Amino acid sequence: MTKTREQINDHEDWYINYLTLKELKKEAIKKWREEKKTIKNETVNLADAELKLNQEIEKELKHRIEKQKQLDKQQRNKQLNEWRVN
Repeated sequence: MTKTREQINDHEDWYINYLTLKELKKEAIKKWREEKKTIKNETVNLADAELKLNQEIEKELKHRIEKQKQLDKQQRNKQLNEWRVN
C-alpha cells in the first residue's frame, strides 16, 4: 500500500466535506436564481401597473379636456345666440 490508513481517512473526510460544500453551492445558486426571478417578476408587474395607471390618467385627462372643449363650445354658442337676439 502506498497510502496510510490515516491518509485515506483524511481524504475521505475531505471528500465528504467537498461534496457537502458542492451541494450547498448548488442550493445557494438555485436560491439566488429564484430570488432574481422573483425580483424581475415584481419589477415587471410594478412597471405594468405603473403603465396602466399612466394610461388611465391620460385617458381621464383627455376626457376632461374634451368635456372642457364641449363646455367652451356651448358657452360660445350661448353667447353668440344672445348676441344675435340683441
